[in-house]
Amino acid sequence: MKGQSLLENIYGVFFHPIETFRHLSARQEVGRSMLIFSGVYLFGALMKIALADPALPPVGIWPGTPPLNEVAGDLLGIGAIIGVILALFFLFVAAALFHLIAEALGGTGTGMGLLAALGFAFLPQLPYSIASFVAEVLRLPTLFNRLAWLGFFAWVVVLLVLALRESENLTTGRAVLALALPFMALGILTVVAAILVALVLLPSGFSF
Repeated sequence: MKGQSLLENIYGVFFHPIETFRHLSARQEVGRSMLIFSGVYLFGALMKIALADPALPPVGIWPGTPPLNEVAGDLLGIGAIIGVILALFFLFVAAALFHLIAEALGGTGTGMGLLAALGFAFLPQLPYSIASFVAEVLRLPTLFNRLAWLGFFAWVVVLLVLALRESENLTTGRAVLALALPFMALGILTVVAAILVALVLLPSGFSF
């Protein structure tokens, strides 16, 4: 299979996602996936930092510590590094979980192939981060930012389904099910936990 450059991969995700995810998973481009995922995360973080209020109090968090306004850059840098590490960990866990579910549904792909595709599925965060930044700078109505977020969310969900389908050789319906099952399970567990907590907190002798 003919290789593609990183720019071709990025262009393909935006304009030819099916063929691109198929290519990425077949070649198991995990390194590029990690690079893109980390870059997208850092770009979004930088956009938020640029919009943050730079005025920090000239006092330390604890007595004897440097003033916040003098160490703000270091704190933001450390926060960005920790954020990338946690985001990558989440991506690895998600890829492993979705691969196991896909296998249970008859998928024939590989975990590394799926991981290679999933990292690229979050590329729409780039235009969303830019749109959100512009909206804040121009003080556009909040509705604009909410609509942009909804568009970004829908776009990423579609790309995640395509990544699962092409990487695991699933039908579209089974790819949607593989993506939805963890969230359905989480929702059920949340409801059960809420019911159990309510039962514990109810006064003794209470009956419906």
